[in-house]
Amino acid sequence: MPDFPYTRDARLKTRYQVVRQFLKVKNRTAVAQATGVSRRLVNEWVTAYLTDGIAALDIKKQPGRPCALTPKQKQQLKDYVCKHAVKDEGGRLIGEDIREYI
Repeated sequence: MPDFPYTRDARLKTRYQVVRQFLKVKNRTAVAQATGVSRRLVNEWVTAYLTDGIAALDIKKQPGRPCALTPKQKQQLKDYVCKHAVKDEGGRLIGEDIREYI
C-alpha cells in the first residue's frame, strides 16, 4: 500500500483515508458507508487516484471573484490600515471604517 504524504489539511486527510480504505476493501459503497462520504465523492477520488496518482487528490484552488482594487489601491488600503489600526482617541479600526475609506 502506498504511503500518503503527511498533511494538516483535514479535507486532504479525508481523501487519503477514503483511497487507503478502498485499496484495502475494493468496494466503493462499503468505503462510502464506513467513512460517511458520499459514494459519488468516493468514486471521484478513487478514479482520480487510480488514473493520476496521489497528486490528483490535491485540493484545487477555488476560483473567486477578482479583486476590484488595483494594486495601487490595495497598497493604499494596506498603508491606511497599518496607520489607523489603533485610533488615537481609543478603540480599533473596524470593518465599517475600512468600508468608508474604500
